[in-house]
Amino acid sequence: RSSDLNWGFRKEKGGHERECPMCRRVGPYVPLWLGCEAGLYLDAGQPSHAFCPCGHVCSERTVKYWSQIPLPHGTHAFHAACPFCGTWLTGEQGQIKLIFQGPVD
Repeated sequence: RSSDLNWGFRKEKGGHERECPMCRRVGPYVPLWLGCEAGLYLDAGQPSHAFCPCGHVCSERTVKYWSQIPLPHGTHAFHAACPFCGTWLTGEQGQIKLIFQGPVD
């Protein structure tokens, strides 16, 4: 059935939000992207964390570093932003740890 292919899809939210299969929270679907600018990485660690809300993925060390750096916005404000796309970071820490699930044996 086609409805089985839309994991977490919420009709009542206009189709823009989905339910997370792990924590069951409803929120917007954000695809994950590897950051392509090598000069912004602090190490060659595993891509284990993502910036919120843009979804750029890199190592824990890189994400924690950039989420604590306030960048100038206008003449009177500073905000932490994703170094790959410049999107302001949201949430408590501006980043999230990714949980990868392997095949079930």
